Amino acid sequence: LQGATWSCTATPGSACGSTTGSGRVQDTVNLAVDGQVTYTQTATLSLSATDSVSNTVSIAAPATITESNPDNNVAVDTNTILPGMPPSTFNGPDPQQGIYGVYYAYTFEANGIPAPTYTLTGTGPSGTLLHTVTGVLSGSATEAGTFDFSITATNDVGSYSKDFSITIQPQETTTTVSSSAPTSVYGQPVSLTATVTAVAPSVVTPVGQVQFYFENEAGERVELGAPVNLVDGQAVSEGLDTLLGEHPLVGTYTYSAHYLGNTNSLPSASAVQTQTVEPAAATLTVSTVSNPIVYGEALPVTLTVDQEAASLVRPAGQVQLYLNGVKFGSPLTLDGGGQAYRNIPVVNIWPGEHELTATYTPAEPAQFLPGDNLSAPYLQTVNKADPVIDFQVLWPEQAAFEPLDLAVWVKPSLQTQ
Repeated sequence: LQGATWSCTATPGSACGSTTGSGRVQDTVNLAVDGQVTYTQTATLSLSATDSVSNTVSIAAPATITESNPDNNVAVDTNTILPGMPPSTFNGPDPQQGIYGVYYAYTFEANGIPAPTYTLTGTGPSGTLLHTVTGVLSGSATEAGTFDFSITATNDVGSYSKDFSITIQPQETTTTVSSSAPTSVYGQPVSLTATVTAVAPSVVTPVGQVQFYFENEAGERVELGAPVNLVDGQAVSEGLDTLLGEHPLVGTYTYSAHYLGNTNSLPSASAVQTQTVEPAAATLTVSTVSNPIVYGEALPVTLTVDQEAASLVRPAGQVQLYLNGVKFGSPLTLDGGGQAYRNIPVVNIWPGEHELTATYTPAEPAQFLPGDNLSAPYLQTVNKADPVIDFQVLWPEQAAFEPLDLAVWVKPSLQTQ
């Protein structure tokens, strides 16, 4: 035995002469009744040693103490020495495949006496480490691919190396897609959101890009803009009106999302979803420049059609004005601001209260619902005009006390026609 060292521990009431030492154990101890001292020796067996190794332990009582049983004061331990053997093979099957993002573990075990230690040469799977004593290669795989390397088993007698290859497969993924408003109205902004997740047992959030697809008015499936980068597993498209160049018309469409994948994650496609675009509601209002007015003034009328709050597109189409329930003039076409104008002449509005109503007919193909203000007519008041009375003497040179002939005129005031 070479490089022998030892240590001593004692039960309560007993004591070691020394707690540590080297080489041969020779110590004086104090033993209480039923007490114990324990020596632990560590040494290296010489490579030249053969057959067996023996250790003899003896104890002697002080001269002042009479031994009651001196026959148990010596003990011998003998161990057979096995011959050293260099590593020559690895046991078990070759390493199994792994999956990106999943914990990987494989134990390299070689023969040999004494038991060998292990080293790795080359590039093992990213994210894994080799334990030099146990031979366990383990860790969460951080990159997919095929990794070629060699493992060397070494003991005091020799060493043995073998080449290995481990493939880490990309993780599988699942893609889902949703609309910000699955049922929208014409002119309403709508965007799509794709969510990409890893399939168990992998838990790593995929990175990369998503391509959105949309069915256009012609029923063709088209790419919806350029691929969109994932952020924390999600990709959000721009508005459909931006990507298509216009708001989708009233109808039913389909859309989907395709995750393009990368080295570490496999591609996946969402299920096809439905986008429904309904006509937007329209609100029609009637207004005049002034209310009330005086009889004799013309009446400019403005007809305005507004879309509902969700829509960003101004309504198109025509409006028909009614005066006191009777159609007044022909239909008017709305301008780009959703307005039309009509002037009601003085001859059509006598003093009193007049009811102004209108109806809206959307342009074809209809993207808006028809509208009117029939339930809340606009009431226009027309006041009587103040007259201007004028007179003139017909015969200004008549004699005194003769009857005077006068001409009297009643004319409209200056603010009227």
